[in-house]
Amino acid sequence: MYKLNPSLKHHLLIGVFIAIWGFLFTFLTRPFNDGTLSFNQWLSISIGFNIISFLSYILLSLIQKKIYQKKINGIFFLK
Repeated sequence: MYKLNPSLKHHLLIGVFIAIWGFLFTFLTRPFNDGTLSFNQWLSISIGFNIISFLSYILLSLIQKKIYQKKINGIFFLK
């Protein structure tokens, strides 16, 4: 990768696609299913897991943007 894309709009879109894919994967494949969880429990687990994934991705995108802006302004604290 030659250049970082600090656009939050771009990262929000990627985060939404990752969350949708993650929901479909966890809900349809039901990894680690031992047969004790009901449909509603799997639905809430899948939604909750992917909300946490989305929020984590957005938080990391914000941190990346702050670091990128500091690097552009001439502060190189990461070597």
